[in-house]
Amino acid sequence: MIRSRSTVIAGFCLLLLARAGFAQDAQDALGSPFDDHFRLTAALLSATADTQLRLDADDGTPGTPISAEDDLGLSDHSESGDIEAEVRIRERHLVRFNYFRLDRSATTVLTDEIQFGNDTFEPGDEVETTLDLREFVATYAYRFLRKSRFEMYGSFGIHLTELKARGEVPVRDLREEQNEVAPLPALGIGAEVAFTQRIFASVFVDYLQASIRDFDGRVLDARFTALYRFTRNLSAGLGYFLLERNVDSHDPDDSGRFDLRDSGAELFFRMSF
Repeated sequence: MIRSRSTVIAGFCLLLLARAGFAQDAQDALGSPFDDHFRLTAALLSATADTQLRLDADDGTPGTPISAEDDLGLSDHSESGDIEAEVRIRERHLVRFNYFRLDRSATTVLTDEIQFGNDTFEPGDEVETTLDLREFVATYAYRFLRKSRFEMYGSFGIHLTELKARGEVPVRDLREEQNEVAPLPALGIGAEVAFTQRIFASVFVDYLQASIRDFDGRVLDARFTALYRFTRNLSAGLGYFLLERNVDSHDPDDSGRFDLRDSGAELFFRMSF
């Protein structure tokens, strides 16, 4: 009887050791997220938008400052996509590329007069409006602080922002369209922390205000994300983002102003190698 109990206890201890060994092997198989060489992230953004704009006439006559949401009927909430690719070069260098797109359109009846480019839209006009945003970002970063569970980096990036606005009153054959493309540099700082081998979080902020040629621009891009690693190569997470783009064009042939602010939650999936 004593020998039988000893055998059971020994077998139970071996089972616990085996399970612990398997768990350790699984953890070792995950590795560290800081060892990723390539990351590809696809995100769905649920954004609350606040857009102010002004389209001036060709002769320099200032347009009417308007709210795209309140005056033109564009939705103040929308879903959009974001794609990010990140390549980590050697131990401390990385490059990152982002593409962001937000398209909105609406039809509304005006209650006030609006000077929209070269045309005047009258109260009672039914206006069809389209506002599109495209942004491509290229970033270089240097990880100046590296620990086993924490890293911090500084970055420099170029935000190539394209804004396109169109307003049309079909019954009066009025149509105005303005397209602005502004390359805006930005400086940033970011950090990433691994709480466990499965759970980690990252935060970064890009910001700069500059004047380039006929443009005055300001860019703010701030994000916080938390991820869970299902396997070494697949993660998913939630985050919060704040995007602000301010472009003031002084080009005599194409002057105007756009102020866009989008903020909200994001759901994303990441593949890493």
